[in-house]
Formats: sequence, C-alpha cells, structure tokens
Amino acid sequence: MRARQLEMTLDHNSTRGPADLFSRMRELRNSRMLPVGGRGINAPEIDAEDAATILIASAGSLKATEAPDAVRRFAPLVEHGTAAEITLGEALTSILGNPELARLVDSVRFNLSHTTAEIMFDGGRVRYFFPAGVDVRGKPEAYGKSGLSDHCVIGGGLVHQVANELAEDDETPAVWGKPPTLPRQE
Repeated sequence: MRARQLEMTLDHNSTRGPADLFSRMRELRNSRMLPVGGRGINAPEIDAEDAATILIASAGSLKATEAPDAVRRFAPLVEHGTAAEITLGEALTSILGNPELARLVDSVRFNLSHTTAEIMFDGGRVRYFFPAGVDVRGKPEAYGKSGLSDHCVIGGGLVHQVANELAEDDETPAVWGKPPTLPRQE
C-alpha cells in the first residue's frame, strides 16, 4: 500500500477533504514521519507503522498544518494499567498489522483538548492512553471528561479496512512493529 492509497481511503471514509488530507501527508513527509521518494508506482510502500502515523495525524489535530505535532503528542501516549509501557503508536501499529485484531476494534477515540486516547473493542473493553506520568487516580474512564472538549473518532470499520488493505499488499508474512497484543479480558 502506498500513502496515496490510504489518503484516498480516508477521503472516502471521513469528513476530511482531499485538500486537507493531501496537506497532512505533505506535512508528515516534510517532517520525515513518512517515507519520501518517487510518485505513482515509484512511490515508497507504507507499512502498519506509517499507516498508524497517518491515522494519528488525521484524527489528532483539527488543522492539517498541525499533523506532525499531533503525531508527536498522541503517538507516545502510554497505556494505563499495564506494566509494559505500550504507547498508542505501538498499539495502533500492532492492530493495523493484524486484520483479525483490527476486526475487534469498535473505535479509536482522540480527546484533542486533554491529549488522551481510547481504543474501544467490541464487547465494551477499553484501553486508555495518557501522557506519561499522569495520575488518573484509578479512574481512567473519568479523566478529561469534565467540561467541554474536542474529540475525533476513527470508526472500527475504517481500522479494519486499513488493516485488510495493508495485509493484501503484503506478499510475505511479516511482523509489524511489536507482536500483536490481544485486548485484555476484564
């Protein structure tokens, strides 16, 4: 899969317009967060980590010019309640690299006002991501939810579609990022 293919998928499945998405991709390439190279069939392939970067950039900011900053803010968020410091970027990479795991995702929610994120799975399981060092006092579901805040949601159908498109282009089996982590049973 090439970045342009994902850009077109997002155009058809989001409220972001083609000019906005093109600008976000350009900002990411200029910041060296996406591979750069030729155009068309000579454009470099993207992997699950690149796709995660694009999704975070698309959902993590309201302005296209802030796409790299969104990746710098949201990708390093740390999952609450785990001994291993799994970041949002790593979790999304694992999910996008495994269509079976991606199928279980209901949505990925970004709280733009408080810089937090949630990955919600079918059946109500939720994984919460916060800036490192934030004390949520044992109630992650309540953090950053008082008052007025801006949110962006990536639907589970889009997550699964991107994972499938990445898998179709993968001619040889590979491990994307870290091995896939199944949602915790609570």
